[in-house]
Amino acid sequence: MRQLLIVIFSIFYFMLPASAADPDEGTKLGMQQVIGAQLDALQADRAEEAFSYAAPQIQAMFGTVERFMSMVKRGYAPVHRHDAYRFADSFTDHLGRNAQRVVIDGSDGKRCIILYLGK
Repeated sequence: MRQLLIVIFSIFYFMLPASAADPDEGTKLGMQQVIGAQLDALQADRAEEAFSYAAPQIQAMFGTVERFMSMVKRGYAPVHRHDAYRFADSFTDHLGRNAQRVVIDGSDGKRCIILYLGK
């Protein structure tokens, strides 16, 4: 599980400004809207839309929608095919990045916790 979390947060890094304190309600809502939209797009196989929510650095790393989706399908099945997800805690990490934990119930019956980090 630890390896999954380390890779996941670098792949699904989203672009929102960091704050000095824990995220306010508006920032939390913004994070959750971006994350939810990406998860919904992945679930519905709207690949271009899902890729559009990735940070520019992640888009550059994978280069194409096809490579990004291939990686998600192969390595992160619970993210690609989930039965449900819910937002857990939001916080600002020690580097000042806004963060959101998401609990995902994969269609394979496994539960995982994904950490999304903002810029």
